[in-house]
Amino acid sequence: MDLKTLEKILIEKKVPSISYSLNGFKNGMSLCIVLENNKWKLIYVERSSKNYIGEYDSESDVCDAFYKIMKDDYGWKD
Repeated sequence: MDLKTLEKILIEKKVPSISYSLNGFKNGMSLCIVLENNKWKLIYVERSSKNYIGEYDSESDVCDAFYKIMKDDYGWKD
C-alpha cells in the first residue's frame, strides 16, 4: 500500500483528518507518518509528546503498519 491508497481508505472510512497525518507531525492527538533521513517513522503524538511506534524501510511497510493500527482501533473488518 502507498500513501495515496492509504489516504483514500481513510477518507472512505470517514476517519477524522484531525486524528492523523500522512506527511509529517500534527499537533494534538494524532498518528503520524514521518519521512526522516530516508527512514519512514510511525509516531503517535499526544499533547506535543512523541511516542515512536516503529521505523520502516519503505513507504509500503509504514502504510501497512498505520492501516493495521487504524483497523484495530476502529474495529474494521476487511
